[in-house]
Amino acid sequence: MGRNRKPTELRLIEGNRSKRPIPRTPKHAPLTEHPPDELTPAGKRLWRRLLVEFGKTRLLQRTDREALLVYCDLWAVYEDAMSKVRKFGPLMASRSHNDERAAVTKSPAWRVAIDAKREMDTLWARFGLTPVDRARLEVPNEVVANPLIDILSEAKAEAAHRRGQS
Repeated sequence: MGRNRKPTELRLIEGNRSKRPIPRTPKHAPLTEHPPDELTPAGKRLWRRLLVEFGKTRLLQRTDREALLVYCDLWAVYEDAMSKVRKFGPLMASRSHNDERAAVTKSPAWRVAIDAKREMDTLWARFGLTPVDRARLEVPNEVVANPLIDILSEAKAEAAHRRGQS
């Protein structure tokens, strides 16, 4: 299985290193809505914060809504589990039925937090939320729709097509 295709917007921002024509993809409306009602307060706070950040790049579109919803839900689960870990600790006493001595085991809240973090790891990378993923992007502070980029991209694609026919 090969790597996932990079979105056209990211290829335009990073530059076309391969010099192959960048395929045109359908434009979707940017995601600008309020947090969904089904999110917890922690999830809603994260939703708002991410939309502010993604709003600068216009990379987040309406079609990404569900993936962002899952990420915010995972964050809420992680935050809730970690609040319990901070309160009670990552370890807990466990009594074995065969033994009178107390054994130490991982807290269930700790296990939930670790599982949520593992799931969030993949979404962090997909949304470009880690330093490594951001380093791959050269996103300017303000991305403005530029029709000149579309014209130049089409002209390059046509020139490449003509070179291929001759």
